[in-house]
Amino acid sequence: MLAITRQTSVFATLLLIVTIAITFVRLYLNPFDVELQHCPYLPLWWQGVVSGVLMLTTGIVVNRTAVKMGILGGFGTLPLSIFGFLCCGILLSPDLLTASAAAAMVAFAQMFILKSLVSIDDKQSLFTGTLCLGASVIIYPPCAVLIGVLLVAIFIMPLSLRKIIIAFTGVALPLLGATYVHWYLGGAITDVPQAFLNSIMGGCMMRFESFPTITAALVLLTALVLIYGVINSFYHQYSMLVTIRKTLQLSAWLLLFALVGVALPSGGVTMVAVAAVPATMVAAFAIDRMGQNSANIIYALYLLLILAHLFLY
Repeated sequence: MLAITRQTSVFATLLLIVTIAITFVRLYLNPFDVELQHCPYLPLWWQGVVSGVLMLTTGIVVNRTAVKMGILGGFGTLPLSIFGFLCCGILLSPDLLTASAAAAMVAFAQMFILKSLVSIDDKQSLFTGTLCLGASVIIYPPCAVLIGVLLVAIFIMPLSLRKIIIAFTGVALPLLGATYVHWYLGGAITDVPQAFLNSIMGGCMMRFESFPTITAALVLLTALVLIYGVINSFYHQYSMLVTIRKTLQLSAWLLLFALVGVALPSGGVTMVAVAAVPATMVAAFAIDRMGQNSANIIYALYLLLILAHLFLY
């Protein structure tokens, strides 16, 4: 059988593009009720094009991060297709621009924060990563829950007092900058923080009972893969390189906080695209560590379920 974990970059990139395209078409032609819960209006065609480019860029960034951190057995392109499955295949928010932009910022934040693991003195990458994390909060306020990963990073990395100050300064700058601009233009200095808090607490909880059957199957399959990845990384943690162990730990915690964001009243389907960023890291590690036959079966199931989404509710 063909080893799907050793795809060529061209094939994996084309598969990601096709996955994005067919799921966007499905959103326009047959949106699910749960997808329309927070945003009842379908995006314009140009929004779909821009969002597709952003999602393609995000997939490439996630794949580059996975390869550079060494979580794959070799130079692989597996995260490219896995990101497409998780970001677009499960559920897709009609608010495509917000979802894709927030996911892109979180992908860059993850890449730069993990890059600071490689060098103890790499403060610039840490600042850039936390700045991107802060920008994701401005784009989509429920991403604020992801800031909790910095508290975990203090113990995982670990961070010196100087790096802690740099990290929290970077994550606070976008909100402080938006507040200052609003105040400079004549608004009250409390308007932006108040609107920010209202947008986090507003909305309604996602109705899980309205999940389509295929969506539930995709969620179950992804949950099993992620659980396997976490168990495998925990069992082999002392035989792994420090960089790989810390990468998986940080990605797992980032995923946990992202799932909290999905459960928020203001989170929902839009947050699924954000959660796909760290989930891809863990899922790609899990599939890469499976036997070749098991990996091919999991990959084939994803493909079949994504295709079934187009025709079955």
